[in-house]
Amino acid sequence: MKWRNTPRIESPVPEEPSDPIEIAFFAAELSNETPKVDLHDLEPKLAIDALGNFLHKEFMDPPRTGVKIVKVIHGRGSGTLQKMVADYLDKSKKFVVKFRNSNDPRQMNGVTLVALAPNKK
Repeated sequence: MKWRNTPRIESPVPEEPSDPIEIAFFAAELSNETPKVDLHDLEPKLAIDALGNFLHKEFMDPPRTGVKIVKVIHGRGSGTLQKMVADYLDKSKKFVVKFRNSNDPRQMNGVTLVALAPNKK
């Protein structure tokens, strides 16, 4: 049997370089070792205080030149705590590089992934 030369089909969308933070988010979703804080049983004020303490501790320790990914577990519920967490993270741009909802179906809308800025130059 003789094979015909078939034309190579080019992808219609050019591949873009991978975002290193998205790669780190993906790895964090798969890992059981990712630092996390569970807020979903706390009253809103206590939850935000706990979030602030957790992020400060994780940002400071240990010294590093790259980003650090952490998980914030707020649960699904009414979405109030999730919005409060997002508002807090929006105001924390000094040490929060990026954050987004988890893409893991088991965690979606119940867990926010946070990329903390490097703390050492």
